[in-house]
Amino acid sequence: MKKEEREEMSRDCKKIISGLLAMLLVISAMSGFFVSFTVAEAEETASANAAVSTEVLPTGVGVAMMEGEEITVSFAKASCVYIPITLDNAGYLNVYRSDKSAEDADILDDITVSVISGSTFGSASGEAVLVEEKVSEMDETGAFYLSAGAYYIKVTGVLGTESLLRAAYSTGLVIDIGKTSKVALGNHKASKKFYMQFTASKTGYLGIENMTGSKVSVGLATEAKKSLSKKKSLSAYSSKNHKDGKTQTGYGVIKGKTYLLYVQAAASVRKASLKTSIKSYNSVGGKSFARAKTLSKGKAVAATMGAGEAASYFKFKKSSYGRKYLTMDTSKLKNQGSIKMKLYFKEVSGPKKGKILPVKVNGRQVGYTIKGEYKKRLNIPANWPNVTYYVKVSRTGASDSGSYKVTIK
Repeated sequence: MKKEEREEMSRDCKKIISGLLAMLLVISAMSGFFVSFTVAEAEETASANAAVSTEVLPTGVGVAMMEGEEITVSFAKASCVYIPITLDNAGYLNVYRSDKSAEDADILDDITVSVISGSTFGSASGEAVLVEEKVSEMDETGAFYLSAGAYYIKVTGVLGTESLLRAAYSTGLVIDIGKTSKVALGNHKASKKFYMQFTASKTGYLGIENMTGSKVSVGLATEAKKSLSKKKSLSAYSSKNHKDGKTQTGYGVIKGKTYLLYVQAAASVRKASLKTSIKSYNSVGGKSFARAKTLSKGKAVAATMGAGEAASYFKFKKSSYGRKYLTMDTSKLKNQGSIKMKLYFKEVSGPKKGKILPVKVNGRQVGYTIKGEYKKRLNIPANWPNVTYYVKVSRTGASDSGSYKVTIK
């Protein structure tokens, strides 16, 4: 083969090889493009499905949950799980989350618990969300009021996780004193009062503190919703407001009596948290002069003027010449408004013998009014008659109540 022919063949081979390489590059590029497109499309679809994926649980699960049974809500199939429930009567529903992260593990993700009106479930125009609360581990939604009817509890969480939930339902909202109680307010008007019922476990001072990050107002009422106190505005909780006492208030309560504590808040406030406690001041005095409680010399009696209570009666006897001191002290106790004390005596002679009459000096009855966190002492002169004296302790205003100490020396 001539030299010229060999060179021409070499050039032709190079052209063929170059063409093949170019085709391979094109094919490779095209394949990469299509693979890339397919992966991107799959991720996008999976992401979209994760955002809207739902699962509706059987009715029986909702029944068990409403009966207080702890159920496991799994987000293995969907990030949003619906639990159907039916309320035969209007009442309060509270959903509790009881799962807890291990000590050496990360804190569990929050879940969102919502209540959906059954008639709007799956509606193209949107579901009617009545209440929606974020719930952390070992937390609760707070009790919320629902009318009788069909609903769905909608639980939204992270795919691949699960949560333990149970529900508590009652026709009236009953709270445990000594704990922090949460009330889910949902959509409401600022004028609406949310009532919580409790029965006082002891006689004393009911302390209330607002643990909400917003201002709320509270008050005390009878079971028939008759007011026993003035409405009290409590500042949003902060360490400073707590220290200044702006988040706190309280009332005198009597063991065994049932009360309603109510809370009001602006329409923008969705949840209220109230911390409650009762400090025992277990004497209430007598209910009349005839049943007055005897005061012993030098022994302080810690007593309570219960909200709505009319008056308490005490007595002591002056049997010898000498001065006595009757002291009322609220300096280390708490009360709302003012408490007044009036002094009486039992007549021992004359036409009014046996009657209980007011002690008067210069035409005015002896006594005084004492505000919260004050101390006052009444001097009983040595030359006063040696008779039985009575102390009547009562409210200055219809909504006053609280605790105090009374001592005779």
